[in-house]
Amino acid sequence: MSRMLFRVDANNVIGRGHLSRTIAVAEMFREKFEIIFVIIADNKDYCAPLLQDWAATYINNDHNIEAVLKGDDIIWLDGYHFNNAWVSELKTKVKLVVEINDLPEDAYGADVIVNHCPGISEDKYKDINDLKILTGLNYAMLRPAFLESAKQTVQAAPDGHGIFVCFGGADPYRIGYHFVDLLLKQGFRDTIYLVTPDASIHFNDHANGQNVKMFTNLNQEEMTFYMKASRVVVVPSSTLSFEAIALRKPVYTVYYVDNQQYIYAGLVKEQLAYGAGHVQSAGDVAQMMRPFGDFYRDDAAQQAMINAQVKALDGYSDQRLRDAVIDF
Repeated sequence: MSRMLFRVDANNVIGRGHLSRTIAVAEMFREKFEIIFVIIADNKDYCAPLLQDWAATYINNDHNIEAVLKGDDIIWLDGYHFNNAWVSELKTKVKLVVEINDLPEDAYGADVIVNHCPGISEDKYKDINDLKILTGLNYAMLRPAFLESAKQTVQAAPDGHGIFVCFGGADPYRIGYHFVDLLLKQGFRDTIYLVTPDASIHFNDHANGQNVKMFTNLNQEEMTFYMKASRVVVVPSSTLSFEAIALRKPVYTVYYVDNQQYIYAGLVKEQLAYGAGHVQSAGDVAQMMRPFGDFYRDDAAQQAMINAQVKALDGYSDQRLRDAVIDF
């Protein structure tokens, strides 16, 4: 069986977003390829528990990757530190190099580029020649539970109760905590499902604090369950927002790092989410609170958003990615 490698990292600083989406891609190819994750050794303690179902090898630095490679390998790269010279050398060692890219201006010249940002144009990569470029939600890198939900949900209406809040596996600005804290101070009474990397936080000093259900390290089935149970999903402009779209849930989104800007712009332009701007502090969170109440109560706006989501993401991105990569 041919091999497919994923060079990716995750840790407490960058979170698990890159690893999560490469696992999603690995799920799409696992029946046809031997899957191996290649991780920097310093990140082993963080990554190993997340890769219990996968083969993984750990290297001290990227120059050591040559010892792992075979000539007929396909390797996916997901990260921002790779450079053109290293990728050019890598291309001589393997069959195919695939780059998962969020920032067109930082693309580093792989054989195939995948950018699942909604509304992104191939023209953004016009200065890069001789590549296959796969853009938009037709190539959404989502885990099986979310793709299956999208396939089965060709029409939907707003449902659920309360909100689901998650700002990833790092949440460096504690946006999730500040958002929930302000909601409770404003008297929000519905259920709040908060997924947070910080299991020590609590809201016991709030009158409605008992309505907050807190979770860490949910698997895809648990994420699906609590998102579906909610009326509105509050997430950053990342793969989390695409997961909510696949579940046909109204999305209230912000961005807080550079690689989320294109996704944010695409979500808002395509009317797949309500955009509340750029957030990096408690003060910014206070600003994003102002329109939330109106959106939460606006059934018509939520229905229009769900209709747009159904058209934008059909759940068959796994087939398209397999066809594009295997037939390269």
